[in-house]
Amino acid sequence: MPHEGLMPHVKKRAMNPEKIKDLIHQIAFATSSVPGFGRTKLYKVMWFFEARRYALHGAIFSGATYVRDQNGPRLRNYDKWFRQLEDEGRIELI
Repeated sequence: MPHEGLMPHVKKRAMNPEKIKDLIHQIAFATSSVPGFGRTKLYKVMWFFEARRYALHGAIFSGATYVRDQNGPRLRNYDKWFRQLEDEGRIELI
């Protein structure tokens, strides 16, 4: 079972669905030709970006929630975000 609270000290920010989708889209686009770059690595890059942003600016970017998974941080409700991006034609799930 995943654990909550990978960044428990971070002040909660209202979730911004567009920023979450933009972040997924930008990372997926930038890494589309990288062999072996899948969802697990995508989640780790997203989490690292949010943590780094917090360290530098005192605020996270998207307000996304991450859960602790056996392979590292995972975006909560990831399937919802991927479906929305696919429905919008911004990504193609393979």
